[in-house]
Amino acid sequence: IGGMATDSQLLLALADFGYMINLFNLMPIGSLDGGKIGEAIHPYVGVVGLMGGSSLIFLGAMSNPIFYLVMLTGVYSTGSRLLSYHKLFGFEEEESVDFYNISRRSQAGISLGYVGLIAALLFAMNENDKYRKTPKQLRGEEKKDEWAIEDYFNDKEEQ
Repeated sequence: IGGMATDSQLLLALADFGYMINLFNLMPIGSLDGGKIGEAIHPYVGVVGLMGGSSLIFLGAMSNPIFYLVMLTGVYSTGSRLLSYHKLFGFEEEESVDFYNISRRSQAGISLGYVGLIAALLFAMNENDKYRKTPKQLRGEEKKDEWAIEDYFNDKEEQ
C-alpha cells in the first residue's frame, strides 16, 4: 500500500520480495511453515508438497541449491512422519502422538486459513505487479523526462 501511495518502486519491489518469501515458506514441504500446516491437515499433504517441489526441480523452474537442501530435509521429515503415522518399522516420534489428533473441524479451519492466506498473498502480489515497473520501463521514463526538459529549454531559447 505504501509503495502504491507514494509510487515508490523500491517499496513495490520489497513488497514483491516479501510476497515471494511468504509463498515459498507456505509450500507444504518438510520443516517450512507450509509443511507443518500441511502435516497437521493430513500426513499425505507432505507427499503432495514433495511431488510439487520435485516437479519444480525437474521442470527447471527451481535450480537454487538451498531449495535442494529444503527438499532433502522435506523428504526426511515427511518420511519419518509417515513411518510414525503408520507405525512402520517401529518408528515413532514424540510429536506424532498428538500431532495428528486434531478434530475434523479444526483441520477444516486450518485448511481454510492456509488456502485463504495463499490466496491473499497471490492477490496482493498480482495487485502489486500492476504498479511495479521493470528497469526497462524506468529507463524509458527517464528518457522521456530528459526529452521534456530539453523541449522546455528549447522553447525558452526560441522565445
